[in-house]
Amino acid sequence: MPPYKKYLILSIIFNILSAILTLFSFAVIIPILEMLFKVKEQVYTFMPAGSGSLKDVAINNFYYYTQEIISYYGAGAALAALAGLLVVMTALKTGVTYLAMYVVVPMRNGIVRDIRNTMFNKMVSLPMGFFTSERKGDIMARMSGDVAEIENS
Repeated sequence: MPPYKKYLILSIIFNILSAILTLFSFAVIIPILEMLFKVKEQVYTFMPAGSGSLKDVAINNFYYYTQEIISYYGAGAALAALAGLLVVMTALKTGVTYLAMYVVVPMRNGIVRDIRNTMFNKMVSLPMGFFTSERKGDIMARMSGDVAEIENS
């Protein structure tokens, strides 16, 4: 197994989760605004999972449950519940984004360390004649510049 494969896989998973949670946290804002400004007065009914596309079923059932909360507890409670859901979704998104960055750091630092070690081993294995024909400062500047370019990309 390549040395940084698990970090790469975890980073991809956390970044995908972060993107999904970002979409859902923005989607929670829409019913809040619609309730505040009374944009829609439509009646929704529960849709079983196989009765339409996944997106349509999820949106319809979300609005259905929002209507149920409004009818049982009132609009204020529904707004409070949606605001709480928005806070939870945003906290989850932020946590997953942090985990994605947390997983990338060891991978990034390890790759740079491996490149530096490889360059050092190459420099040590070069014959002495190489160092008499080349300027030492030029070699060091090129090596450190190349590693810094890779590190910052």
